Amino acid sequence: MGVGKLSVVALLLLAASTRGHPHAVQPDAAAARGDPRPLNVVLLVIDTLRADHLACYGYPRATSPNLDRFAQESVRFEHAYTAWPETCQSMAAMLSGLAGQTSGVVVDTPQAISTELELLPEILKGAGWTTAAFVMNSVLPRSNHFDQGIDHYVEVWNGKENPKRASDADLARAWLKQDAQEPFFLWLHLIEPHAPYDGKQPERFVGDASYDPTRRVEVRGPERRFDAIGGIPGFSRIEGRDELDYYVARYDSDVYDADAKVGRFLARIDELGLRDRTVVVIAADHGEGFGEHRYFWHGMVPFDETSHVPLMIRAPGIKPGVVKEIVSAIDVAPTLLELAGLPRRELHEGVSLVPQLRDPSLRTNRIVFTESGRSKRNRSWQRSARDQRFKLVYVPSTFERDHLELDEWMLFDLASDPGETKNVLAEHPEDAARLKAELFGWMRSESLFQAPASNLSPEELEAIRGTGYAAGEEQGEKPPAKPAKDGGGAPDGREDPGCCPADPPPGSDSRPAEDPQRDEERDDSPREQH
Repeated sequence: MGVGKLSVVALLLLAASTRGHPHAVQPDAAAARGDPRPLNVVLLVIDTLRADHLACYGYPRATSPNLDRFAQESVRFEHAYTAWPETCQSMAAMLSGLAGQTSGVVVDTPQAISTELELLPEILKGAGWTTAAFVMNSVLPRSNHFDQGIDHYVEVWNGKENPKRASDADLARAWLKQDAQEPFFLWLHLIEPHAPYDGKQPERFVGDASYDPTRRVEVRGPERRFDAIGGIPGFSRIEGRDELDYYVARYDSDVYDADAKVGRFLARIDELGLRDRTVVVIAADHGEGFGEHRYFWHGMVPFDETSHVPLMIRAPGIKPGVVKEIVSAIDVAPTLLELAGLPRRELHEGVSLVPQLRDPSLRTNRIVFTESGRSKRNRSWQRSARDQRFKLVYVPSTFERDHLELDEWMLFDLASDPGETKNVLAEHPEDAARLKAELFGWMRSESLFQAPASNLSPEELEAIRGTGYAAGEEQGEKPPAKPAKDGGGAPDGREDPGCCPADPPPGSDSRPAEDPQRDEERDDSPREQH
């Protein structure tokens, strides 16, 4: 089902006098901070950044002096989770306020997003904001519609658009000084610390007190460029090095480089006197696996090394603090709309975090959902549901269970096992049943949008492959297919039925009634991929 923008607008919580009116701001929002001018909005995304590799989140290495300083000036969210641990899906969710299953942006990288989606920059532009983006990750090209609502969209990786090879942060700094007209929205997307971990001083942390040279890892050759299960993929290979901590140290050096860019960019905001009228959000699209669950990349596993991300918000009139309640990346768009004085969209699945910005101790008792994986047919990718203590993981695809050595259902007690090492499904049947009921209810949500096919140029495909994505090639080493009668998938990993299985977890007497996906499970015909 497709939903056009005109029909979406009919569902909005927005008065006709506000929509499209230059600099329209909710009077109470402006009055609260004593300034009638609308706020500037900065969304600074650091690609592939694990929250637990920042000192402000408890990491022992000094990887992030500027981000740590920013954390002291902002509200830091201790438990923020991406909607999907891969860039296209995550950024679509962050900018739209919708989960992948709703927006249609699932599984594939790269992929286009629907032009029917109304993204945060479009809303702000319609209300009078000047909009710009400086994006270094090549999986977010203009041709895949990530530029919707953005007046000045720069593909920093593209030599035709950036012939002098200026850095993403420096281009954004120059735009702020020369071209920004208030109010403005600026999306800055840094590529560090994305693999292959080849920063300015890549061995900065090699051999320090946190370095353990005895931990070894299998390192794949060029012929296994994209095989990240069970070892370092060939794309990330450093010749002659098989110490796991060597790769972690190089990743951390990239984090340090990204942090330096953040520091320079934030300094420019202060130099221009913009701090008192600019909201700054610092977030990540996803994290990175270093073998915690046999995986050395992102996107294919449901665990927190790839889904737990930093989130910090600094806004005029908001005191610094720490929020310990769980939140989601889909909350970014509704939060920024409220801070800008604009109503949230009725279609938004995320919630505004402004109440928690004002009172970080506020309890929400919320369930947060995430998606991940590579199996697409019959919506059989992975899902997770978590509350403040437990996390339930569902892996419907037999291909992914075999390939990743996972159970179909897993429950983790994050209070005692934050590393997600022990499946306690049998020990906590009531909690498993409760989260499963929540997960089934969420999974029944309708896909309102359909992502169109990508139409990438050879140059774009080459740039994407240079970032470590297969871009049309096979990604990962695949086990033999199981016979269809066993429910196994063919080698492409997309033949497994799945959405809502009939069997509830131990101790549960409930199952989803009249599940709209059950008929799809019986259909073995190929589904359109989008």
